[in-house]
Amino acid sequence: MAVTPLSLQPGMALQQDLQTVFTAPGGTTVVTSGVAANSADSITTLSVSVTRAGGQAVFLIPARQVATMGTDLLPELSGLVLNKGDVLSAGGAGLQLVLNGYSLS
Repeated sequence: MAVTPLSLQPGMALQQDLQTVFTAPGGTTVVTSGVAANSADSITTLSVSVTRAGGQAVFLIPARQVATMGTDLLPELSGLVLNKGDVLSAGGAGLQLVLNGYSLS
């Protein structure tokens, strides 16, 4: 079995509404870390959900405030296992998001 480190989401600006930030390819993918950074002039609310292939969205972070010039290290995502077709979505106007992990094949 091969373990391959990955930048699951190398960096993107989030919108207010949920948007897809990562879709798991074949095999198994594990999220190891992430950060949401707020460089805006006001507090921003972050939401993150996972949708299992063929299932409904489940909020992992329903609504967390990220302070001005602050960060959130997303501990709820650490160790999250994603299988083919699972989708991570996030929303939070003005936040920057980065996700790291690895794939097993």
